[in-house]
Amino acid sequence: MKTLTVVLLLGIVAAIQCHAVSSPGADDNDHDKFNEKHNSVDHHQHIIEEVHTERGTAGATSEYSATYMAEKGFQKNYAYGWKTKNNYGHMPEMIWYKFRESFVPAEVTFRSNGNVNEMPTKYQFVGSNDHHCNEYSPWTILCEDLSGDVVKYRYESKRCAVSHYHQATYFCFGLRVLNTKGNTAYAGVGNVRFFKRYDSAHM
Repeated sequence: MKTLTVVLLLGIVAAIQCHAVSSPGADDNDHDKFNEKHNSVDHHQHIIEEVHTERGTAGATSEYSATYMAEKGFQKNYAYGWKTKNNYGHMPEMIWYKFRESFVPAEVTFRSNGNVNEMPTKYQFVGSNDHHCNEYSPWTILCEDLSGDVVKYRYESKRCAVSHYHQATYFCFGLRVLNTKGNTAYAGVGNVRFFKRYDSAHM
């Protein structure tokens, strides 16, 4: 009798286990949702294009001389760039560019003005739709680099990429310099280049 009871119990347990494995239920749905969430691939294309700084207006909080004017910071194939004037430092310093048309920002790149000691080590890429477009405008922080990383070479570039979730448009963009290498009161950049974002879903 005991042997028969044990056999029956084992049969019931096996049936329950078999049903749990073969029957679709909440656990399977949860597993599918987990795979969908963690193994999904974003096939949405993110396309960027450089925006030329030719017919807009450049500005800055200060300019060292005619050689280092704000507009020089956006000039390509130029030996120098923009440099601040304040002998004792006045961070944050800013350089900006007002475009004729607005666009969705994708990223900004820049390098030194010839002196790597004046290159920003901490900075913010900002945007605004204020028609005054100056240091007192309300600025939206698009991305920032607070790492403090130092550039060692004259032609080494820095890059700040805006999240592709940010879809707002602006016509005024700037670099807000928070800190430099530390042994100079001046800040400066050169070859500043802006890139806008295209959404392939709307192309």
